[in-house]
Amino acid sequence: MFTMRKILLTTILLVFIILPPSFLEATTTQNPVYVLTVDGPIVPVVADYIENGFKAAERDGASCIVIELSTPGGLYTTTQKIVTQILNSPIPVVVYVSPAGAWAGSAGTFITLSANIAAMAPGSRIGAAHPVSIEDDSAMSEIQRQKITHDAAAWIRSIAENRGRDPSHGESKSI
Repeated sequence: MFTMRKILLTTILLVFIILPPSFLEATTTQNPVYVLTVDGPIVPVVADYIENGFKAAERDGASCIVIELSTPGGLYTTTQKIVTQILNSPIPVVVYVSPAGAWAGSAGTFITLSANIAAMAPGSRIGAAHPVSIEDDSAMSEIQRQKITHDAAAWIRSIAENRGRDPSHGESKSI
């Protein structure tokens, strides 16, 4: 019995002496989580910020991208660019409407619904999605306005379906 114990202790000591310490350490590789903060209107510079953040996240092997969002809305074309970026991201995207009292209005509604995971801080709100143009809307006919509004409703319905959400909920937030 004493010999068996001696052999076991010698073996354990040899393992610790022969193997490098780094081999014995638990190896965990943690991929970063990228957090992008958008607090204000959705304008072209925000789309550039989102695009650059997504590129950096992909380059660094991020496991997730979180967009902290608080916006009254913004430009329809800029919203389209951001939503397209989110929908085509190989990295899961979380949109978190925060802090308490934040708003994902208009463009923010489209952005939030396009995420893999849409989350909201207590007391935050979402909705009032209606297309906004940088151009003078008074030059548009009523038919043109209706077409844009119907397009927005169809688009938000499509986004909701793409993410497995009830399309009637998305559509009720628009127009």
